Amino acid sequence: MLEDVDAPAVSLDGAGTLTCALTSLTLESEIQTAGASGVWSGPNNFSADTSHISISIPGIYTFHVTAANGCISASTLTVLQDTVPPQSVITQGGLLNCAIQSLAIQAGSSTSASYQWNGPGGFVSSLQMPTVLEPGDYTVTLTGLANGCTATAIATVTQDLSEPDIAVQSDSLTCTTNSVILEATSNTPDVNFAWTGPDNFVSAEEDPLTDKPGVYALTVTGPNGCSTIFQYAVHQNIEHPAVSASADTLSCLEPVGLVISNTPAAEAVFVWSGPGNFTASNAIAAVSAPGLYTVVVTTPNGCSSTAQATVAADTISPVLTAFGGTLTCLDSLVAISATSDVAVTWQWIGPGNFSAQVQAPEVSLPGDYLVSGMAANGCISTSMATVEDDTQAPALGILPPDSLDCATTQVALEALVNTVGSYDFHWTTANGLILSGVNTRTAIATQPGLYTIQVTDLSNGCSAVAEAAVLRNQDIPVGVQLHRRHVSCFGEIDGSVEILSVVGGTAPFAYAIDSLGFTSSHFHPGLTGGIHTLTVLDNNGCTYTTTFQIEELEELLLDLGPDTTIHLGQSIDLNLDGAINYPDRVAETHFVPADLNLPVLLTPLHSFQYHVGIVDSSGCEVWDTRVIIVSKKRWVYIPNIFNPNSLENGLLYVSAGVDVQSVQSFSVFDRWGNAIFNKRDFLPNDPTTGWDGSYRGAAMDPAVFVYYAEVLFIDGETRVYKGDVTLVR
Repeated sequence: MLEDVDAPAVSLDGAGTLTCALTSLTLESEIQTAGASGVWSGPNNFSADTSHISISIPGIYTFHVTAANGCISASTLTVLQDTVPPQSVITQGGLLNCAIQSLAIQAGSSTSASYQWNGPGGFVSSLQMPTVLEPGDYTVTLTGLANGCTATAIATVTQDLSEPDIAVQSDSLTCTTNSVILEATSNTPDVNFAWTGPDNFVSAEEDPLTDKPGVYALTVTGPNGCSTIFQYAVHQNIEHPAVSASADTLSCLEPVGLVISNTPAAEAVFVWSGPGNFTASNAIAAVSAPGLYTVVVTTPNGCSSTAQATVAADTISPVLTAFGGTLTCLDSLVAISATSDVAVTWQWIGPGNFSAQVQAPEVSLPGDYLVSGMAANGCISTSMATVEDDTQAPALGILPPDSLDCATTQVALEALVNTVGSYDFHWTTANGLILSGVNTRTAIATQPGLYTIQVTDLSNGCSAVAEAAVLRNQDIPVGVQLHRRHVSCFGEIDGSVEILSVVGGTAPFAYAIDSLGFTSSHFHPGLTGGIHTLTVLDNNGCTYTTTFQIEELEELLLDLGPDTTIHLGQSIDLNLDGAINYPDRVAETHFVPADLNLPVLLTPLHSFQYHVGIVDSSGCEVWDTRVIIVSKKRWVYIPNIFNPNSLENGLLYVSAGVDVQSVQSFSVFDRWGNAIFNKRDFLPNDPTTGWDGSYRGAAMDPAVFVYYAEVLFIDGETRVYKGDVTLVR
């Protein structure tokens, strides 16, 4: 019997090292013993029964082979791993400025590696030390040449392009100032100065001296190589002032006058000299002596000019003549007048404390009137005018007239005038009737009553008046008893009158209302409010006429007032105060719309109209309508310029009226579109919500910015306001 104890033969291949670039390996096995089979085992309980395996975990892998004779062999392969990224990575950025406009950034590592850069503006480079032109963060990725593992780092490039600030001031060249210092000021440290100017002027001094007017250019260069150019004009003022002089004329009215010097120059100094050692140091001086006055005017530039003025005198009095007149009954006013050889101011005084300041006043009282005239020079003269009186009325009487009866239907009225002259006659009566002779000495009357004669003297227009009564001496109707029903409402025609009885006269009677014809009816309906005439005719043809009044309530008026326009957000007080002329008569009040009840204080969002009706105790009704217009002109104001250094205009904020509910957003952008200020959901008119001209705590330079505001109004409408605003300092 043969013994079979040979172990199976096997060969393995594929061991190596896993890296960041090589993340898996293939292990291969080959069994040389027929009939044998194998199984792989490895890290993390790895197991496989194939001859080729793919692995991604380092460690020891064993291939166990079992032969047909039961003998076993075990072979191993060791898989290593290298995933260490590049070590000791360093980067270096830098600073760009006006002098350095490009620079090399670099990266390094203790591990051999390749480099890949990415940065602002789409920058890419595979150099270890590339050159860059823009500021920002540059990211470099290092890839190990041995194992493909990577590491990243950042190199920061900053930029300083700030230009140095500069301010220049200087005095002006004048007659007394022959040279000035150009004073330059900069808050930027360690700057260099370079001046150029008129007549090939150059200087590297900060504050050079010059004696030439003109425009000077200053170039200021900072340590970062950035420069600012500033131009400054040195002015020269050696102009002599333009001077003029004028003088008043001395007169009776103005014994003291003025000499006046005029010059357009500011801050001028005046020196006057004149008659009697006169001196003065003001532009305007008072003088009391005529003559020639000289003024010397000196301006702040030290230059002087001279002017002269002559003071004249005028003290001649005017020559006056006064004229009077005669008062009559035709002329209750008479014009008095005066003349003068020169233009004067008039003053009249006379009887009854009369006073006037015109040349020809009218007077109503006789007497002497004194007139005074003051010429333009203040000198005064006087004269007297006399007014006579002719206002005597004629002596007048009336011959006693006969009496009227139903048979005697007319009587004569005769006026008696005792003085011979030419007269005008005029008869009138309040309750009688004149048939003829109204404008003659004798008139014919046909009705009893009181008659008046007015007689006027045609020579002076004076009148006298006398009266005479014409009587009726028979039994005639002399009165009535009435029952009246008044009009129910203003403008109605439902009034009536009933004749209850007649006093005097002979029955039966007939009645006429307002001359509409006689009727025997005692009751007369359909009357309007007001005064009506009733005529009673008795059986003998005698009549009695009287008037009666049908009362009518005053018209009940309702005036709600004119249509009114208010602005959105404003309130309006709706009430009936003063709207009803007789409020104590109101029994009912009606409103349309029905839910309206006055008085009420409303803040409407839209225009509307309302109606009010009132009814009095008699059922009289009146209505009125009023329209309330709500103006929706939007009240929003945003300034177009502001100065953060100003106490009054130092903040940019939204101002608005009562129609604004809130500002939903308020933003400010620079000229590149960058948002530098934003505020949301706040109330207007609050300076604390505004922009103070800074960004991230730093004051912005003067420039033009764009604002954008969304404003919500109380009626729910949102509007956008946008525009430019200039920041100044």
